[in-house]
This record gives sequence, C-alpha cells and structure tokens, in this order.
Amino acid sequence: ALNGIMTHKQEQEEEREVLQSIYENEDHFKQLSETVFTFRIGEPGDVKSYSVEIRWGEDYPDVPPTVSLYSIYNSRLTLESKRAIVAALLTEAQSLVGSPMTYSLFVYAKEQAIELLELESVECSTEGTADDRDGAMRQQKEKKEVLSKQAKRRLADRTNAQGELRRGWNWMDIIRHLSKTEGSSNQTST
Repeated sequence: ALNGIMTHKQEQEEEREVLQSIYENEDHFKQLSETVFTFRIGEPGDVKSYSVEIRWGEDYPDVPPTVSLYSIYNSRLTLESKRAIVAALLTEAQSLVGSPMTYSLFVYAKEQAIELLELESVECSTEGTADDRDGAMRQQKEKKEVLSKQAKRRLADRTNAQGELRRGWNWMDIIRHLSKTEGSSNQTST
C-alpha cells in the first residue's frame, strides 16, 4: 500500500510539473496548492466565462479529482448550471481514470463552454417580467439550427469577440459573382 501511495505522489508531481510548464505565463491558470488548481474559461467580464477548480485526492489519478465551481468568480451562474458543468466534467474524468487528467479536463471545459452554458442562457432569458418571458419564448421558437462542433469552430474562426464577421469575409463571393455577371453581359452585347 505504501508503494502505491508513493506512485500516486510521483504521478502527481510529474503532472504538476507538466501543468506548470504548459501554463507558465498564462493568467487564466493558477496553482493554489500542490493539489488544487483553477482554470478560467473565457475572458474576464464575458458572460460565458467561468472558473473551474480541480482538487486532487490522495489516490489521484486512480480516482477522479474533485471538481468545483464554487469560487466567487462563478457567483452569477445558477446552481443548475454549476451542477451541469460539474457533472459533465466528472463524466469526462471517469473516462480518464488511471492517467493524468487535469489538463484534459481544462481543455474539455474550454471546448465545451458553449454547450455547458446553454442551460445558463436559457435560465437568464426566462427570468424577469411576463413580457420578458414571452419575448424569450418567441426567441426560443425562432432558435437557429443546431450546429455541430465543427460548424461552431468554423463560425468562431470567422467571427471576432463580439460575434461579428470580419471585414471582407465574403469578398471572394462578390468577386466570383461579378466575374460571372460581367462575362454574361459582354457576350449578350456582341
């Protein structure tokens, strides 16, 4: 049993060194103690940002870490959202038991931020007066088609932080259209 604890401590030390080297100059990662780490998803002030705390137990990585969202940074999130995010991260952690998983969980939380906070946006839009709720219900009915992860990534690559398409994103389409219409007008005049 003592040998197993030594192995866990060695694995934890190795993972701690890897995390420190990966996030060396990053302000969204903090090591609070030898076994407690926090990672902020999103930029400060962004409504879709939150902070995840991962706490290793004595038998980590053979048992999942404790995942928490109870920092002051997450005070605007509803309890349901916090539970959904923690449940998703713990489900992911179960699939990674036996190997270092803190970095993988941070990456998962970052990649899944949109899906994990969908519940939050629905909760926020349904709070308020009856008129607000009616407006929210109309917005939900007019909901856009569900996008795949790949489509969301492509959309995120094309847009800036405010969700606006960058200047000139469709210039090739315009040029292609003009070249087609210019050629057809020349042929009809001759």
